[in-house]
Amino acid sequence: MSIQRLMTDDAFIEDKTGERSGPYKTKFGGSEIIFFDDKLLAKEGDVVTQPLPNGTEQRFIATDVQFNSGLRGIKAHYLISIEKESKKQKKENVATNTTFHINNSNVQVGDGNIQNIVNSIEQLVEEIDNSKSTPEQKEEAKGLLKTFISNPTVAAVLGGAVSGILGIAGS
Repeated sequence: MSIQRLMTDDAFIEDKTGERSGPYKTKFGGSEIIFFDDKLLAKEGDVVTQPLPNGTEQRFIATDVQFNSGLRGIKAHYLISIEKESKKQKKENVATNTTFHINNSNVQVGDGNIQNIVNSIEQLVEEIDNSKSTPEQKEEAKGLLKTFISNPTVAAVLGGAVSGILGIAGS
């Protein structure tokens, strides 16, 4: 029996622009699918959809696309590694613990370390206030600190602590 006769599932390939091609015959049931079509246009990141009998679709992300030119009785084919789109999105949504170390201090910014940065900024503002600089220089330094804290990337790292820190830097 030819392996191609086992390919009873339909699949469509959707690229990043949303353009869809197919249907192609394959067999779903694992983390890899085979397409016996040497003209298939598929690349990593494309979406492979499987129409279901109830009218819905399962969506998979192509994580690896390999072409095999065939061997004796096996025709040329594409072997595509897939992962359910919903599973991949869950992985991407998992928070990562990123820590930034600032040399010669005890400051750490990252998940679980926000209080350290708040305390350090409070100390920095206090040091600016106690410095021998002119009132204008002190205000300029605190303004620069406030600009830094207001940066969208810094604000994203600090999360909800930003509003409290802005109050400290603005005083």
